[in-house]
Amino acid sequence: MIGEAPLQRVEDLLSADAFAEVLRITRPRRGKHDVYGNLQEKPFLRPILTAVREAFPEVSDKRMQQVLLRFEGRTGLLHHDQNHRPDRTHSLLYYVDQPERGGEVVFPFFDASGLPTENPVTRACRVLSARDKLYAEDPALEAWIVAHRDTLLTVTPRANSVLLFPSAHEPMWHYVCPVEAGHRSCVVIFFHKKG
Repeated sequence: MIGEAPLQRVEDLLSADAFAEVLRITRPRRGKHDVYGNLQEKPFLRPILTAVREAFPEVSDKRMQQVLLRFEGRTGLLHHDQNHRPDRTHSLLYYVDQPERGGEVVFPFFDASGLPTENPVTRACRVLSARDKLYAEDPALEAWIVAHRDTLLTVTPRANSVLLFPSAHEPMWHYVCPVEAGHRSCVVIFFHKKG
């Protein structure tokens, strides 16, 4: 937990050898298109999942709904991961690469210390949620987030670190800042209730 924000972060999730193997497998694709589909059987994912389930027991009884390997990914989109999937419980980002500049994830419902805050973005997100819209492609909101990211809860990507947060929690709207230099590659896993 960061303040009252239900975010959990673990640095150096994998051993140096296991991380080197993940890099070896994923690096040739860096800068290319995202990879969707059935990645559960891919060898690079096994050590990540084992370490994630040990670090975060709350997901040990969940099933993976979707896994994707994101290279730079779609940035500049304010959104909520619930995505009209009521059984989705957790979102997880495992960072493979660390950009030189940019690529941060900003949670506008929380200030820099992780305490709840109110601002124009939180008000807009509540209106969107009430309308059952979980994406906000609004340049004014995005500009506000970027201008105020130093005062908001901002998570900087670090190679071999993982970020976990509850997908169903309303204040977990987030914005991925554009990568300004370097690469932001990560494994994204959505966990669901079994059933």
